[in-house]
Amino acid sequence: MLFMRVNDNQRLQIGVGIMNFSKSVFWMTSLVGLALISSQSLQAATIFTKGAGSAVSSVDLMADFESKLALTDNPYLEGGMAFSRSNLSFNNNGCGFAGCSSHPGISAGPTPFTGNYMYGTGVQGKFTIRTSSADLFYGLELILGTGNVVGGNPYTVAWSTRLGGSLVSSGSENIGLMLPAIYGWRDADGFDELVFRVFREASNAPAFDSVRAQTTKIATPIPLPTTLSVLLAGIGVLGLAAWRRQRSNRV
Repeated sequence: MLFMRVNDNQRLQIGVGIMNFSKSVFWMTSLVGLALISSQSLQAATIFTKGAGSAVSSVDLMADFESKLALTDNPYLEGGMAFSRSNLSFNNNGCGFAGCSSHPGISAGPTPFTGNYMYGTGVQGKFTIRTSSADLFYGLELILGTGNVVGGNPYTVAWSTRLGGSLVSSGSENIGLMLPAIYGWRDADGFDELVFRVFREASNAPAFDSVRAQTTKIATPIPLPTTLSVLLAGIGVLGLAAWRRQRSNRV
């Protein structure tokens, strides 16, 4: 059997090499961890979307407000959801069941309201949609419009999502003419409450119909960014280089 003799200088070189490699692995791993945490943090916010299927991939709850109780109950319960008004008129602002068909913000566009709907007016008034169970919303879509006359200055949708009473996300979106269209909110971590209003200057008249919600969480793997791939490749290169150095010192 051939025994390899290693002098003190070689031992020192091997030790320094192992120590440097360990430090490199530590910092590389730390960077990878920070990048992954940042990616997860970016996904934690609620995202405002537009179009059918943009926020809901599977419909678990739905409400169409075809009951006349939707005109007066507060909250109104349907399809596992609770719908509340704050500082808004009732009875569809006097339109009654499936009325006010002359409003283009209710009856025009590619996705007009059908049958009854939810509509109210009031300064700073808002609608709130909650889950009526322990479920969370991972996606929520509805046809959103306005009871105001469409035209003039653009409309704004101001919204916020909450979980257990704490704010998750908030935002305001410039919608333009505000013809009825499908808008949504999606969140990988979920929320249990959506609050929104639709206004143009001081005029506030939110209207909506055909709510579709997803309460089933879909596990979506976080895509590995190119930078993380490079970091992982760098760890591999460092490991290979250290292995080659150790092997050459033994020869």
